[in-house]
Amino acid sequence: LCGLFSYETLMLLPIQLVLWHWLLPKKSEEKKHKKWFLIISIIAITVYLPVRRYITLEWIGSYEAKEVYAFNMFSIAKNYASLLLRTFVPPMQNKIIALAIGGVFVLLAGVMSFHIIRIKQAGTWWWFLLINWLMAYVLFTSLGIDTGGYESERYLYTPSFFFCVWIIYSFSLLKIANSLKYLLAGSLIAYHLFFFNIALREFRKAGQLAKDIIEAVNNTPTTGLAQRTVLENLPDKAFGIPLFRLGISNGLKWFHPQYDTSKLIVESKLLNVKNINMNEPVFTSGYDSSTKTLTIKFFPGHKDGY
Repeated sequence: LCGLFSYETLMLLPIQLVLWHWLLPKKSEEKKHKKWFLIISIIAITVYLPVRRYITLEWIGSYEAKEVYAFNMFSIAKNYASLLLRTFVPPMQNKIIALAIGGVFVLLAGVMSFHIIRIKQAGTWWWFLLINWLMAYVLFTSLGIDTGGYESERYLYTPSFFFCVWIIYSFSLLKIANSLKYLLAGSLIAYHLFFFNIALREFRKAGQLAKDIIEAVNNTPTTGLAQRTVLENLPDKAFGIPLFRLGISNGLKWFHPQYDTSKLIVESKLLNVKNINMNEPVFTSGYDSSTKTLTIKFFPGHKDGY
């Protein structure tokens, strides 16, 4: 029940337990335990839904399910494809390269699956893992995921779990030398570790950039004299990572509690900042003494890009 209020993918748990229950032998002692797990999960969801309705005033969020309400099947299918793609491919600005890499992974997974089915190694557990992997995206098909950024990667947690178990189990079923199986698994791990390090670098850059911007607003000369501070080109997102989508006031209060955020005005934003030199100044400033207005412009000359 606690999990449902923190990660709603668990709403699929009863369906998964039904599959699990069906797979076990009829007289299995373990099957009796799974039956109780199924009953408990159904009770938990039965309690969760009315509580959610009471707190949020809706059964399903109008934002989260807007494509479902509109019955926009094309958008739902597109979002499902983007979620599937992001399981294999890290955020990329070049969509052609991303699609090419994703296509290679889908092709390899398809060839491997065809081989496993052809040699009659695709038992019930293999199908169980495959179905759960592909089913785990369903709750997020109305939202989709950004293929060029790191936002909403939590949507991939549950699908990735089932995918990892399914792919390793599939490797074990292949009628090939163990050394080749280890090579396949090792290559997949190395691929993800490589892009994990790139993601880590991007998050560090985004964090440093956010800190630099906050310090720039706080330390710019004449800040104390200005009756208002106008911010131009405040980045909504940088390096594919959300920064100041909800503004900058909370960040300033966190680092500098004494700063008077009531005089801040965000005049314009950049949707996505990328390809910048972190060693160069990120802003210019000007003070108009007649209006007592301090204007801070970030990334002069920079254009939005995805």
